[in-house]
Amino acid sequence: MNGNTTVESLDPTGRPMEQPTQVVEPPKQKKTGLIIAIIVGLVVLIGGVTAAVVIAMNMKKDDAVLAAMQKIMSGEAPKNVAIDGDINLLSNNPDSPIKRINIDLDSDTVVGSMINTSSAVVTLTDQSDKDYSARVDEIYAAHGDVFFKVEGVTALLEDSNLLNVMMGDTTGSDDATTMNNQIMNTIVGVIEAADGVWLRVSLDDLQMTNSSGLLGSSNISCITDLVSDVNKNSNSAAEMYNKYPFITSTDKDIIVTAKQNPIYQISVDSKNFTNYVNAMQNTELAKSLYSCMGWNDNADVTEEDVEKVINAMPKVYAEVDHENNFTRLYLESDLNNGAANATIDLGISYPTNVNVTEPVEYTNYADFIQTLFTSMYNLQTE
Repeated sequence: MNGNTTVESLDPTGRPMEQPTQVVEPPKQKKTGLIIAIIVGLVVLIGGVTAAVVIAMNMKKDDAVLAAMQKIMSGEAPKNVAIDGDINLLSNNPDSPIKRINIDLDSDTVVGSMINTSSAVVTLTDQSDKDYSARVDEIYAAHGDVFFKVEGVTALLEDSNLLNVMMGDTTGSDDATTMNNQIMNTIVGVIEAADGVWLRVSLDDLQMTNSSGLLGSSNISCITDLVSDVNKNSNSAAEMYNKYPFITSTDKDIIVTAKQNPIYQISVDSKNFTNYVNAMQNTELAKSLYSCMGWNDNADVTEEDVEKVINAMPKVYAEVDHENNFTRLYLESDLNNGAANATIDLGISYPTNVNVTEPVEYTNYADFIQTLFTSMYNLQTE
């Protein structure tokens, strides 16, 4: 609606108000009925406003995360997602050579195709508070092919003395020391050759191990097709989530400071989650995934199983904007019975475009691994 449009005054029905016309004044009546009507009208009006305020107060916060999840599951969320922030791991072991690991993450993803580009600066901090950093870049630009590049990892390994730590103590053995140095030099040489070079990992390079043995590239290709066509395959997941919405939230007892939007603690409805998992196993999406994995039987998930998982989960917090989009995820967790602490603080935004350019010059991952194995074999036969 522009600023030059004239809008006529509306009566309570939403129609333009009619111009007053001269009418014959009716005979005067008693005011009793009119007063009762006014009182009843005020009661209805006040009651309606009160109810609206109560509903708004309850919906504004308690259902913010639920609304954001339903927006994602229904396919109405923005198509491009950018995530940036920090992941921190802090060791509580004073004998550990590394006291802290920080990952500064920056990633853009096209949700429908899972095409993405991301970078991360990894910083290791030793017990003397000295930092050592390397950069990792990753691109997924086509079905199945992943490109990644590391820069500065050679200097990080050498300067931080991590290779010596990983190789173990060889004090008192000249032969062991000599072999140790040869192995380290070989590893450093291969890593140095790959430092700053794009490596291409194809489907044929990928292998996954499960309890029954080796899962080959054909299985991975099958799974990749499912992930890449996430929009087509997500209908059943969305339908089941609308039936069993298991992600809820609360704004009570929040211990994390909000940055830009209201913050909530995410919670999981164990009953709905149990029903969701069991119902999903009968969908075409699950059947396709099971076929990729070579599985035949569904897993019978009980609410007790789900509650054990939920109770072991760390507290997760989320910020949600007025359009019901997630703008931040935050969590803290103890690892390995308190041996380390993890903190994840990620900002979420929604760019208009995501530009992903596939590298023109790269080295095949298989060639890199072959070089590494050949170098190690030659070292053993010398």
